[in-house]
Amino acid sequence: MRRFVFMFILFPLLSFAQDPDFSISSSKEIYNIGEPITLLLNLNIPADELIDSVYFKLSGNGDSLGNNWEIWDTSPIDKSTSLNDNNNYVTNYTQEIVIANFDTGKFELPPALAHIDSSIIYSNVLPFTILLSETEENKIKNIKPIFDIDISYGEYFWYYFKKYGVWLLALILLGFVIYFLVKKLKVKPKHIEDEAEQIPTEVRLLEKLNKLKKKKLWENGHFKAYYSQIAEVIWEFIEHRYKVPTFEKTSNEILESLKWVSINEKYFKEIETFFQLSDGVKFAKINPLEKDNVRALEMAIHFIQNERQDLEKPNNTLDE
Repeated sequence: MRRFVFMFILFPLLSFAQDPDFSISSSKEIYNIGEPITLLLNLNIPADELIDSVYFKLSGNGDSLGNNWEIWDTSPIDKSTSLNDNNNYVTNYTQEIVIANFDTGKFELPPALAHIDSSIIYSNVLPFTILLSETEENKIKNIKPIFDIDISYGEYFWYYFKKYGVWLLALILLGFVIYFLVKKLKVKPKHIEDEAEQIPTEVRLLEKLNKLKKKKLWENGHFKAYYSQIAEVIWEFIEHRYKVPTFEKTSNEILESLKWVSINEKYFKEIETFFQLSDGVKFAKINPLEKDNVRALEMAIHFIQNERQDLEKPNNTLDE
């Protein structure tokens, strides 16, 4: 009696140990390097067995199985019920795992593991042959001769113009804009130049003397500046009127040159006296008298007014 009880208790375990069937398969054994390989994992368990958890695992760690095997994709486990060849109902657990190998040669994929609750069942071993596929890239090709390509300058120009033409035109346009702006800033307006050319030298110099009179330089003790500006006006008029160079000339050199031109003797004496007084102020730092300061400016004005050639000479003479 006890024997039958033990057999009744052990029968499910014995049945469980014999009946579960776990296998791994693939559609073919020969693949090209890097070609995806779909593995089908199939576990059959008698339908009357109570199972809490089932999961499959390939030998290896993570996504690598060793020997250059890589796991690319794993599908969920599909559960179904069917009749086996003995007309017994079984529960089918199936899963697809996609792997690939990047080395050539013959390999054996280690057994897969089916974890059924606390038990483990091993599958069969799968043999594979991995080949290097012959493609256009890895075929040995004949070396072709080097051809000379004749490219004209026009083709070169058109190529670079299409590539950089917009920037080139922008730079050229910017250059023109900068050129005209600089030219406009540097060049005086034409009407100003024409106006300056139309003013006679005598009129311009007399205007300078009138402005100098209003500055009241000598009245404020600026004798050197006062006599220097009068001298510059006289130098310019002498050079304009008598064609005597005065630039970087001393007073004696200017007077010596004036002896050879048709200058009024009276004005020659006046200019000689002015130069002596002007040189004394500039180099000896003398302070001239008030009458000398007034006389110097009046002499320059009357000299220009009476010796100018742009108008008919007036009849007035230098005030005594």
